[in-house]
Amino acid sequence: MENKFYSLVCLFLGLVLTACDNNDSRTEGVKIPEHKLQVFEINADSDTSIITHNKALLIVPHCAFEAEGKIRLEFAEFYNPADFAEARLTTTDSEGRVLESAGMFYFSATDEAGNLLDVNTDCQPLLRVGTSTILPNAKRYSGKIENGIVVWGEEEAMEKWLCPVPLKGLKLYADPDKVYRAKPTKHALKNQPEAIFMQDPGNLLFCGLEQEIVDTLYSPVFENTLIATIEFELRMKIIHLSCSEEVLQIYLSNLDKNLWEADLLAYEYLKEKNSPYAQNFFIFSEQKLTKVKNANKVHEVYLKQITTAYEVKELLYYTMTFNSSGWFNCDALSRDSELFSLKEKIELIAPSDKLEFVSVSLIQKKYNSLYNLSRVKGSLTFSADGLVAADREVLVYAIASDGNQSYTATQEITIGEKENYQLKLEKSTFDVIKSKLSEYGQAREENRFNLVENPACCYYEYDYAH
Repeated sequence: MENKFYSLVCLFLGLVLTACDNNDSRTEGVKIPEHKLQVFEINADSDTSIITHNKALLIVPHCAFEAEGKIRLEFAEFYNPADFAEARLTTTDSEGRVLESAGMFYFSATDEAGNLLDVNTDCQPLLRVGTSTILPNAKRYSGKIENGIVVWGEEEAMEKWLCPVPLKGLKLYADPDKVYRAKPTKHALKNQPEAIFMQDPGNLLFCGLEQEIVDTLYSPVFENTLIATIEFELRMKIIHLSCSEEVLQIYLSNLDKNLWEADLLAYEYLKEKNSPYAQNFFIFSEQKLTKVKNANKVHEVYLKQITTAYEVKELLYYTMTFNSSGWFNCDALSRDSELFSLKEKIELIAPSDKLEFVSVSLIQKKYNSLYNLSRVKGSLTFSADGLVAADREVLVYAIASDGNQSYTATQEITIGEKENYQLKLEKSTFDVIKSKLSEYGQAREENRFNLVENPACCYYEYDYAH
């Protein structure tokens, strides 16, 4: 049992220890846990779409690589502090600044001979990641291995373009399963709780705009506009719940504007009306999505695959491209007004004087961030001096090994409360580690997408005769 647990901890730490015998040059000390590595075999001459373990959409155009025959894709995704710690990832950039992550990713492609393939920068693979929150001004960071950890740098803007799809493939009705038009019978049920659907004897009742109004959205005049996009389909879900025809008119009257500008107008209108859905349109606007005409060269593949291979699970998402093999991070730099200087020192009390490895990290409670502290040479003291935190409430997390047994210690602290802490290392289990860390990295309140009850909502009866 001890040996089994020790193997798991080696996997967790990504250590270059003799006992682990980690010679994985691909990550140079950053270990991708076996259960996290996803491997796909694709044809070099075909467009490919992949649904990952976490329901992200990975699109690989046939022109992405100069290769023939089969291509081996490796992909891994990490979304929270428990994931980050397991792969020994941190959220600091090349200047040591704290980042807030919406996901870290590893991507590589090799040919049948095992040669690493270069990415065609004019035809890059694209990743679309669904989320229940959005980080304003998130960027794509590329990662480089330095001293066994990934350091994030070379930031670039995220993809913001819209890609049109055939209107007939979109679900714009209040009924999420409705495809064919049917004339409904309107029921003005006042003071009823909002719901996507509710059961009624013999009928399904759907909350939203009248279906005759939605019918007009399928007019050919809206093909290749922002109406004919997956992004607008997601917004229609909230427009239905708001029961506001005026919000729909805002989008129809601003087809020439960026989508985020229409989102902001919808937010301002609903805020003035004290609608419980106003904040959701503000969060939509934070995505800063632009116009259909800004689609890049991967859009033809996106057009083919998005309507057939991907079932939308989230109302918000990030889109990024891979311009090479390696590590990538969807991150936002913490705003200066949110940062606090760290003076804390952490001293570990160890049950063994023969530790082969020891590491201490800070995990923020409200921000999706994790970073390592520096060890004072010749001691078991770790210093946070010189770093900054975006959240005063943090978890100090320590893990160590003596080659036979592994130990951990955790303590919640408040930045600035005091400077010196002592943590006692104790025997632990892998499940305890994961359970404790999973409590952290939750979405910040202002970024949460809310579906709340709307007592003013109307309901419409589905007409089965049509």
